[in-house]
Amino acid sequence: MEESIKINQQYRLVVENTSDIVSVHAFNLKSTYLYASPSIKIIKGYEPEELIGKSPFEFIHPEDKKKLRLLLKKYLGNFARKLFTGEEPYYVTERIEYRFKNKEGNWRYLQSTGNLVGNKLIFISRDITELRQAEIELKKSYKKLQKTMDASIDTVSKIIEAKDSYTSGHQHKVCQLAVRIAREMKLPQDKIEGIRVASLIHDIGKIGLSTEILSKPTKLNDIEFSLIKAHSQIGYDILKSVEFPWPVAEIVLQHHERVNGSGYPRGLKGDEILIEAKVIAVADVVEAMSSHRPYRPALGIDAALEEISKNKGILYDPEVVDACLKLFKEKKFKF
Repeated sequence: MEESIKINQQYRLVVENTSDIVSVHAFNLKSTYLYASPSIKIIKGYEPEELIGKSPFEFIHPEDKKKLRLLLKKYLGNFARKLFTGEEPYYVTERIEYRFKNKEGNWRYLQSTGNLVGNKLIFISRDITELRQAEIELKKSYKKLQKTMDASIDTVSKIIEAKDSYTSGHQHKVCQLAVRIAREMKLPQDKIEGIRVASLIHDIGKIGLSTEILSKPTKLNDIEFSLIKAHSQIGYDILKSVEFPWPVAEIVLQHHERVNGSGYPRGLKGDEILIEAKVIAVADVVEAMSSHRPYRPALGIDAALEEISKNKGILYDPEVVDACLKLFKEKKFKF
């Protein structure tokens, strides 16, 4: 041990046998090594003597050097407190993570807890490379799973629209508007993602309906309309066993519910309806009215906006309607 560093003998055995690195640094801009415990060879590949007098900045990844500089700045402020006020410096314990190039030239992830003791910096460092690599692999797996799920949802959406060719693109357009409404309302990202997924397959229940009804060029009779209304329940039955991270099945079930209880299939009212379903309900109506249908020509976006304005607070959630109107009238949204 260097003469300038005095460690109480009773702690020496602990310091020199711990698996973590205990290092002592000069309190200067380079934070040069004054002492390093033997475990530094296992983690960094260097003998303790090889690092004495060197700066850790020589080994830290360029992108991570700022973290250590900010830490030193904080310690400097603490030390200056004693010089200018005469008060004892308070302990500033900080934990930072950074990449350190070992002797073999490989980057290792380290987590260090440091403190200023007197006029020396003491760090206890731990190798967390395996943990960070596991996190990186987990993120890669999640992204891969996300892509697979998105591709599956997109495929299902296309299957639905292939059956009902007159509403081709409807679900994607509803998704486009619903997500923008949700963002305008500043809903949490988790809810926005649930809206995105549910809106892409909100009409999945139509897969259980006959093509003749879906493409009928004249007004539906009561029996046919009751069959159409069943698509929300059919969609729920199809999706309820799928373990989405969001309540997709319930959103699909509720997307034709109305805030005054006049919707279907359960006649829910107000707060009984999920906000995600309320958003999709408005986007669904606006897209449907502004587009061509086999039984009528397109009514246009103005008629669609008039519909939601007129029934704001009656059929449709006021906050959702306001956000939708703002998108079209102020932010010039277009499908």
